Amino acid sequence: MQMTVEKPTWVDLAKLHRSLGKKKTTLISSEENDTLYFGSRESTKFARLYEKPLNGKMFLRMEFEVKGDVAVGVWNAILGGESVGNIYKRLLFKSILPNKFKDLFDNADDTATDRALRAEIDHDNQKTLKWIMSLDTAMRRHVHNHEIGDAVAEIICSWAQETTFVDNPHHNLYN
Repeated sequence: MQMTVEKPTWVDLAKLHRSLGKKKTTLISSEENDTLYFGSRESTKFARLYEKPLNGKMFLRMEFEVKGDVAVGVWNAILGGESVGNIYKRLLFKSILPNKFKDLFDNADDTATDRALRAEIDHDNQKTLKWIMSLDTAMRRHVHNHEIGDAVAEIICSWAQETTFVDNPHHNLYN
């Protein structure tokens, strides 16, 4: 479960890491972003808080992973009618995050996560399109290869059908 918000200027994951203590958290820093891990990957509850650059903006994403008995409990709660949002908030408020961070995600506009995911999909689609376009020369060459030409032609036809489907003005990529 995750929630994404636009990153406020006051957020500094390195400072948060120092304030929480190194036994409870792990900070991975890079030039592009920081990621703060809470707990152990092997435990039944694990969380990560990280900066997510998308389309020139910086977002902050809080993710919770649940496993084993905790995952069964979450699944049963969902089957019992509890919303994923309420379960997320329960995990959020049980976390070791300072209240300022809990409030940031608790008061988040639900559409911020949706906007971030759409921006991520758009970004990934652009990367995929560039990759496909880079294959053009190789595809043209391999279509005429007697050993694999039929398979390559079949792939190209399949992609063309998908492109036609996506280009349909009545098709919504996000639903």
